[in-house]
Amino acid sequence: MINDDMIPSFGIEDINPNDPNVDYLDKDLVFVDDMRRLPDAAAMKFKMNLTLICLHGRLSVVLNGQRIEVGERQLLLSHSNVIADDYMVSPNYEGKLLMVSDRLAKMLLGQYIDIWQREFYERPYILVSLNDRDFIVFTCFYQLTSMKMEEIGTQLHREVILVLLQASLLDLCSRFQSAQEQQAALPSQAEAAPLRQGSLLFHRFLDLLTSAAIKRRSVTYYADQLSVTPKYLSTVCRRESGKSPHEWIREYTLADIAYYLKSTTLTIKEISDRLEFPNLSFFGRFVKEHFGVSPMKYRENLRRGPGGT
Repeated sequence: MINDDMIPSFGIEDINPNDPNVDYLDKDLVFVDDMRRLPDAAAMKFKMNLTLICLHGRLSVVLNGQRIEVGERQLLLSHSNVIADDYMVSPNYEGKLLMVSDRLAKMLLGQYIDIWQREFYERPYILVSLNDRDFIVFTCFYQLTSMKMEEIGTQLHREVILVLLQASLLDLCSRFQSAQEQQAALPSQAEAAPLRQGSLLFHRFLDLLTSAAIKRRSVTYYADQLSVTPKYLSTVCRRESGKSPHEWIREYTLADIAYYLKSTTLTIKEISDRLEFPNLSFFGRFVKEHFGVSPMKYRENLRRGPGGT
């Protein structure tokens, strides 16, 4: 079994901008039009969300220790922090790979980010078999996005790409939401088959986090609410999701910040106070650390639309 601590992390910032195998690259987005060109690599923990569509042939890859077979007309989605290893493709394989940072995914999905994250509560990846209509839709998304990526230097180049990406992600969220609503109408998991204790604790932690108007940034706070130790909560979260409680708390806090900056008229200080940051200076540093700009500048970027990064 692979020791997670020994596996190197790999993010968009680690990709060589001159790599001939990469068709498009910026600080939040990578597109690979032909995965057969990718070199073999050792196990890596990907610090980005992966979306792969198989057009022909088959792809085999190990994700978090489990062998996954991706066939023709299948879509593979994985959350960030998944460990990928030992990928192989058939001689006739044709597929496209899109890698999106957490920051960009949150910005594009906005208020629907909860739907996306909920889909990955119990599993780091999703394998979707596409019917004829869905296959045409997602193939068109990829082809159109690929064509626009080639138009480097044109006006609003990145903005057009991000709008196309936003449309495809929202389409996926629409499908996820329908499936989640259907699942909610079925007998509860407690009635059908008791959840493992760790899985149940993880669900309770996420329920606390998603339902809280203010995301407390202390793991101890949530551990106390759940009557467990912070260390045990951290162990369970890492085992169930591959992410620590701090990472989950930070993700939801950033999503709240983006919402308040984009969708309300609250001042920067009012947002800082509402989210219970200790002071405005700390809030400003937190935003700049994670979004790369000041709260005011990030608000301007968000209100300009998907390309405003």
